[in-house]
Amino acid sequence: LTAMWYYAGSGKGDKNMITDPVRTSHFGSRAMTEEEVQTFLTRIRYGTLSYVGSEGWPDSRVLNFGIYKRDFYFHSHKAKGEKLPFISDGQKACIRFYEPSPDVGLMRHCQHSSVLVYGNVERLDNKPDHLEEAYDGLANMCDYGGTPWKAYPEKFEQIKRTCSIFRVKPIYIVGKLTMFTSLPEMSYLELQHCRLGGKTTPDF
Repeated sequence: LTAMWYYAGSGKGDKNMITDPVRTSHFGSRAMTEEEVQTFLTRIRYGTLSYVGSEGWPDSRVLNFGIYKRDFYFHSHKAKGEKLPFISDGQKACIRFYEPSPDVGLMRHCQHSSVLVYGNVERLDNKPDHLEEAYDGLANMCDYGGTPWKAYPEKFEQIKRTCSIFRVKPIYIVGKLTMFTSLPEMSYLELQHCRLGGKTTPDF
C-alpha cells in the first residue's frame, strides 16, 4: 500500500499541502509510522469526508469506504445522496478516520488513534473508460465495509444503477497517536475497585 502514499515527514507530495509535523508529547503522542497507518486502515470501517461546498462553507459527511489499488472509494445515492450535489471532479478533500480509546475512565493512560487522508476527488461512474475500475472499487468497498452480500450479482446491479462512485487519490497521509491521562493516579487495588464497582473514579 505504501508505494504511492506520502506520509508526514516524508518530504514528498504537494508543496502546498499542510505538512506541519505531528506534535510529540511527554505522554507519548507522536506520528504513526507507515506500518501503523496501514494496520489502522485495515481495521477501521467508517470515516468522515470533509470538503468545501459550492457556497464556500466547510462541510463533512460520514461515509463507509474501500481501499483498492491504493485509492479510497466511496459512493453516494444518485437521487437521495447528500454528497453528490456538493462534490465535483478535482475537488480537494480530506477523509478523517478516528478510533477512540476503549479505556477512557478505566485506565490512567489512554490512546486515541486518527488518520487524515488528503487528496482530490474524482467521480467515475459517469466516465465510460473508468467503469470497470469504478465497479471493482465499489465491490471492494462492499467487502471492506463488512457487507460482502452487497456485491452479489443481483444486489450489485441495483447499486450500480442507483449510486454514483467516487475515488480519492491520496496526495498526503498523516496518522497520529494521542496519549493522554484519563484518571488521577491510583493504585492497582483502587483501579480494580473502580472496575468491579462500575465506576470511573475511585472513592476518596
